[in-house]
Amino acid sequence: MRPEEELSVEVEGAGGRAQRLGAEGGALVLSEGGARLRCWPLHAVRLKPEPQGGALLLEAGGEVLTLGCAPDARAALLALAAPGAPSDAALAALLEDAEPDEADAERRVRRLAERLARLDALNVAGMLAAATEGGGARLAERLDAGGAAGAALSARLARLEALTRAAPAALHARSGAARADAAARALLAELGELYAWLDHPALADLDALGEVSLGSAEGRARALAAAEALSGALEAGERAGEARLRLGAVRERLRRLARARDALAAALARHLNNALVHLGNEATAGAARPGAHHAELAPYAPFARWLRRGDARAHAALLRVYCAAWARVHERAVRAWAERARAELAAGPPERAAEPLDAVLADAEALLDAEQDFCVRFFALDEERGAARRLAGELFPALEAELAALVAAAERRDAYGAMRALAVAGRRALGGDEAEGERWARAALAAVAVAAKRGADRAVAERLAAMPDAVRAAARRPKCGVLSFIPELEEMSAVCEDIFARGRRADLDRWYLSLGTGALRTVQQATHPRTCACCSRALAHHSHCAGTCRWARARCARCSRPRTRARRAPCC
Repeated sequence: MRPEEELSVEVEGAGGRAQRLGAEGGALVLSEGGARLRCWPLHAVRLKPEPQGGALLLEAGGEVLTLGCAPDARAALLALAAPGAPSDAALAALLEDAEPDEADAERRVRRLAERLARLDALNVAGMLAAATEGGGARLAERLDAGGAAGAALSARLARLEALTRAAPAALHARSGAARADAAARALLAELGELYAWLDHPALADLDALGEVSLGSAEGRARALAAAEALSGALEAGERAGEARLRLGAVRERLRRLARARDALAAALARHLNNALVHLGNEATAGAARPGAHHAELAPYAPFARWLRRGDARAHAALLRVYCAAWARVHERAVRAWAERARAELAAGPPERAAEPLDAVLADAEALLDAEQDFCVRFFALDEERGAARRLAGELFPALEAELAALVAAAERRDAYGAMRALAVAGRRALGGDEAEGERWARAALAAVAVAAKRGADRAVAERLAAMPDAVRAAARRPKCGVLSFIPELEEMSAVCEDIFARGRRADLDRWYLSLGTGALRTVQQATHPRTCACCSRALAHHSHCAGTCRWARARCARCSRPRTRARRAPCC
């Protein structure tokens, strides 16, 4: 189509609506009542008459519209669709970057010259179309576009002519230059990767890394950045290909980075060791409370984690120093808590014996949880469970013994002291969240609960062993009565129901079963001079001796059987 021609005719659209179809500025516009309905580029539109009927078929963008129009209007539109000046697609084909063959070089030059002339005609047509539209800005835009396209085409034509005059083999030389350029670009990319790998900005001054100051936040940030960069570079070196590792500069750089890592690890280990010893001495002297050092050591946690990955020996040495320094502090704190609780046990009433033990367990649980959270976070112990359990024993060597001694003191203070301790320790040991995983405090509380359970079992066993003695003591009394362990069992039931009101009753029910079974068995086996051997009922009075001393045999008031052992009558 010719973009310099403009036409507007009346057509009949779908449903018999009156519409207008016209060419405006290189585009075909379909409008209705002054409003644009559709717009297509002229080079993308195809107009043809309908084979049967007087309608016009418009094909654009994969769709076909059927438009009714007068015969003269249809002829004008079909004339507009006739081939003419080169389209925008032809201009794009003119400028496309294609390499000519050796034999077609001269013909290519002539064809480009012809197309250049057609391009000039196209520019003139655009100028005329812009002038008829009355837009000076559009004319200037088209002039600039035409000038740029002409300059690009002229430059390409000049290069092609020079290449053709130089030598026919110049085209192959150009292909070789392209390969050399690609190789140079690949080499540049490889060097960029090597630079990013081995020359990180944080590693600008490797020799000064061993003297970096960790006392300030700026120094710690610089040291941490250098440490992470060193680890990343050396770990990438382990995964690097053989081609890169054959380079002498790469091998030398890796050796220097390894020396810098060792120097930085030694400086970090030395600083952390001094900090741990200093804080431990302050806490031992009583200048700080247990657990106050966690906040002061928190900024050094990334360095301890880095040492665990980069220098396992230095990390293990720091762990030993920490345990040695703070085990004394924790031992002193636990002993102070236990002594205070024993004093309160001795001074308070027996029924409140569980309160001092509960206070000690609360303090121990808080200290254990805080210490475990700090050690796991600071020394990166979350990756190895065995180390965490071993560390708990090294940090709190006297905790279990002190708590067991406190349970024994409560047991001696009160007949139900072990049961009170079991209730307190059991509630705390079973009150945690199972999702938290293995906790030091839970293990310590479980050990206390086991010790208290053993004490309570001993108390129950002693009650069972005392039942035959109670029967023998009752047999020595002249009158029958209730065995002494029966009221004791009633008292124990009332006290234990109050103790285990808010805890688990499994142990209490087991004790009830043992004591009840033992009491029934002891009662069934008990005998008394005033009771019948067969039915345990009270015997009748002795028969009179009629003034003579003789042995009388009493008989049971229920079964009338003689008693098994003769006894002297009271009247004798």
